[in-house]
Amino acid sequence: MSRPQMKERLAARVWAQLVYPPSLRHLRRHPVLTELAHLEDEQWLPAVEMARLQESRLLAILTGAMASVPYYRQRLADRFGPGNPLDLPRDFSSWPILTRAELAAARDSLVSTATPPDATIWNHTGGSTGEPVSFLQEHHYRVVNLAATARHDRWAGWDFGRPTALLWGADRDLAATAGWRRRFETRWWRRQVEMDAFEVSAESMAVFSRRLRRLRPRVLRGYASALDLFARHVMDHEQSFPALTGIISCAETLSSAMRRRLETVFQCKVFDRYGSREFGLIASQCREGSYHVNSRGVYVEILNGGKPAAPGQVGKVIVTGLVARAMPLVRYDTGDVAEAAADGACACGRGLPMVGRVHGRVGDFVMTPDGRMIHGEFFTHLFYGCRWVRGFTLTQDAEGGLVLAVTGDGDGLEAEMREVVATMTRRLGDGVHLEVRHVSDLPPGPSGKRRFVSSALAARRWADGDVEAVR
Repeated sequence: MSRPQMKERLAARVWAQLVYPPSLRHLRRHPVLTELAHLEDEQWLPAVEMARLQESRLLAILTGAMASVPYYRQRLADRFGPGNPLDLPRDFSSWPILTRAELAAARDSLVSTATPPDATIWNHTGGSTGEPVSFLQEHHYRVVNLAATARHDRWAGWDFGRPTALLWGADRDLAATAGWRRRFETRWWRRQVEMDAFEVSAESMAVFSRRLRRLRPRVLRGYASALDLFARHVMDHEQSFPALTGIISCAETLSSAMRRRLETVFQCKVFDRYGSREFGLIASQCREGSYHVNSRGVYVEILNGGKPAAPGQVGKVIVTGLVARAMPLVRYDTGDVAEAAADGACACGRGLPMVGRVHGRVGDFVMTPDGRMIHGEFFTHLFYGCRWVRGFTLTQDAEGGLVLAVTGDGDGLEAEMREVVATMTRRLGDGVHLEVRHVSDLPPGPSGKRRFVSSALAARRWADGDVEAVR
């Protein structure tokens, strides 16, 4: 073993045993390690036993929803009651689908009357469709999701004490936009180097490259398109990096071209991850390439025409949360589409349920006149928590002009939009023409799903391999 390898192994052991556990206790996340140990064991259960376990968790969520959530009591009282208990799986298929619009409209009636307010937090998402919604989650949900995420990070070669790198954009997840305590925890306790994926430039990628070479992370995580853009930057500058054990792609659909480029440039496997703000981690790839469902946190259906899709067939992704009981989201239509998994077990040996390839969820970049590429997720982020905005789309034409189409109403809409447009204009800079249109409806695209950001200019540069603007 070389001296750098011995140094890294010793540092990792010190962080894992002496530093990281106290940091978790300090952040009130000490149950994460216990939950992770359960998940590590549970993933190897036989598929039949795993299915029984998921069914019991599903029944607990449905029973709790019927007992304490006004929304479900009002709609399902005539179907399920004391004299007609739930019978799974028979009754589950008749449970109504919950859409994003229904979640936004019936938010307060979806809150459980049995959950103490001080045990919950509000979370928000603009979603890949640009429709902002809010939902309530318990602190325990965060513990379970952190553990499930850590388990998948381990599949890619990370472990406690090992350095990691992040290409991300949500302010709530980045240390740079947080207080000193969060920055200290990220840099020294978690040993994580970050780059803001909302705005990518030649300078920011050069700085990120230098920090990667210095920290020598084992795993690189980030938005699929931001990772791809960084890979192109590395190729153009003929840079070399210490060996990675894996790359974790999140938040967007990973194309086959992106995967090939990442694996070629960084000489390691890409582990794709699919999730959402509503549910956290939903499914993630193992080393064999299968997408395994986070069975502790979610129950997933792939429906085509309202019925379970056949193996390999594409259908809607319908998710039921198995942890957050403060606001149970049952049979929630994510707005995404995916393939149903093929029959048979995965060669990795895990008994976790599987889904096929996930389609959609591509966040685009917007190109500015001064050569910056601003990630589409940045614009979604501006609408988090907006009460009066029902939806939006941002379209950039081939010449660089931008049209922000917004649907919504109410006394507060004008004030919300002034703040959003002001923030957007500051980030876009001088020379950008932004037209705001108030519309009554936002029709979906040909695929049936509305993209929140679409840039003809960036798409053309991307297809041509012209990334001169970000060098």
